[in-house]
Amino acid sequence: MPTVKSNHQFRVKRACPYCGADLHATARAWEQHDGGEWKATEIEVECSHVPDPYDHVKWRRFMQEHTVEVYERWHPLVEKILTQIQLEYSFDLENDSSIVH
Repeated sequence: MPTVKSNHQFRVKRACPYCGADLHATARAWEQHDGGEWKATEIEVECSHVPDPYDHVKWRRFMQEHTVEVYERWHPLVEKILTQIQLEYSFDLENDSSIVH
């Protein structure tokens, strides 16, 4: 099982359910298992088409398009991605200077 740093950005094999763009995931919380390995417990998933938030017109349009049926389309996808990351990766938090112990 590969071990990655806490800030590792995963390129998700699934497409954005709203626009079909690439998705990226990053772990935001971890839990240490009995064997000592660290597993992600929370992730942030982001569409690669996210515009600059200071471009208010594009940001507003993006948010309107990407928040439709969020509990039916987005949340189940995030849960599937989290499960896949938990099954396939562990995290090296012991040697990661970006994590405050």
